[in-house]
Amino acid sequence: SKESIIISGQGADELFGGYKKYLENPSLMRDDFKRLLEATVPFEDKLAKIFNKRIIRPYLMDTVISIAKELSIEEKIYEGIRKLALRRVAYLLGLPWEIITREKKAAQYGSGVMKSIRKIARSLGVDLRDVLKVLSNEST
Repeated sequence: SKESIIISGQGADELFGGYKKYLENPSLMRDDFKRLLEATVPFEDKLAKIFNKRIIRPYLMDTVISIAKELSIEEKIYEGIRKLALRRVAYLLGLPWEIITREKKAAQYGSGVMKSIRKIARSLGVDLRDVLKVLSNEST
């Protein structure tokens, strides 16, 4: 694609309680956020560089991180509703109810990325794991 900038939602789940595992153990958010900053973001940046892209991550802006850190767990997850604070903002912005209440879908499935990578692997006659391994090695 000729676009050079990718806007990512990285950080929203870790900061605002988006993963199902946080329902049982909200303290995992801190460790996951640290891993995101130390491993995932650098990996994505290296991968983006291979394709001459730049990633912008609005949820990882200092202001957003500060706001998220000030919120209580109950403002993030309440009665099984994850990312409650973001859903409230979406409501205030007037987004449609079906968007506000939509269940989370993993990006690799919702975006079609895995489908594309599988297609590439098939066209090359290789295993999906081999393609992912090559991409991972290229980024280091």
